[in-house]
Amino acid sequence: LGLGVGGRVDGIAIGGLGVGAGGGGSGVLIGGLGAGLGGDFDGLLIGGLGAGVGGSFRGIALSGLGSGYGGDFSGISVAGAGIGVGGDATGVFVNGIGMGAGGTIRYVAIAGFGVGAPRIEGAAVAGGTITTPQARGLMVAGAWLRIRDLERRRPDDDGSRVRFEGVGVSAFNQVLGHQQGLTIGIINYARSLSGLQVGLLNIVRDNPPARRALPVVNWGTGRG
Repeated sequence: LGLGVGGRVDGIAIGGLGVGAGGGGSGVLIGGLGAGLGGDFDGLLIGGLGAGVGGSFRGIALSGLGSGYGGDFSGISVAGAGIGVGGDATGVFVNGIGMGAGGTIRYVAIAGFGVGAPRIEGAAVAGGTITTPQARGLMVAGAWLRIRDLERRRPDDDGSRVRFEGVGVSAFNQVLGHQQGLTIGIINYARSLSGLQVGLLNIVRDNPPARRALPVVNWGTGRG
């Protein structure tokens, strides 16, 4: 049914329902329902429903429902519902609902609904929303690309902490800071722009009055 270790586990550990260790480890951990460790882990981690590591993780993690990591993550993570990382998340991440990280998400993140982090670099694809104050790369969201300050700062903030560089594709691309690159959507908004907006309505707040709101295409040469 279950297997537990108070300290480290190095090697192969399999529990019919669950497997867990109070410390870290390396190797292969497989739990029919769940697998978890209190410390850092390197290797393969599989939980039928959930998988969790209290520290940092390097390797491959698979879970039927959700997985969480208290530190940094490097590798590949696939979860049926959601993935949460306390630090930086580097690698490939695929989940059915959403993914969030306390640090930077790098390389590839795919979620059925949403992706959010203080910074995203690489490619992020979400069926619903992508939310971050700083993004660089390709961002594709079915409904809403939100480049905004996560701390909800004062309305008169100049937006200097908020920046998007790359290509954004969404029904509504909202950059509450500086955009450098291209956005394609139904409605595009940027505080300042160095690049292009393509859509039904394109708004650049810092453009000259005649070009603040244009149909089809808007452009700017501003510096954020």
